Amino acid sequence: MSRDWTPAELQAVSNAMRARGEMGYEEFCAHLEQCTEKVVVVHLADGDTITTRIHGTDEDIRAYYRVGSRLNLGTGCDRLVEIVAVDIEDAGKNTI
Repeated sequence: MSRDWTPAELQAVSNAMRARGEMGYEEFCAHLEQCTEKVVVVHLADGDTITTRIHGTDEDIRAYYRVGSRLNLGTGCDRLVEIVAVDIEDAGKNTI
């Protein structure tokens, strides 16, 4: 069951999260405002591309689809393919 948190509860949790080195509630809310929908084109070493939509900052997306890391594109067995480039566009500007 969910319920609304009181301001005092939110502040207490926010303080505890900051004490652990994580974002507090206010920082998290500010971060969410920057997490707009983007269109991402991931270019792979085998010449394939993956085009997808994702919510996040450019920094978050580039960390998730890190150049040099590998994606497993296999279905029956592993097929690891290296990411060689990542293009990021605002979803509103996309014609796909």
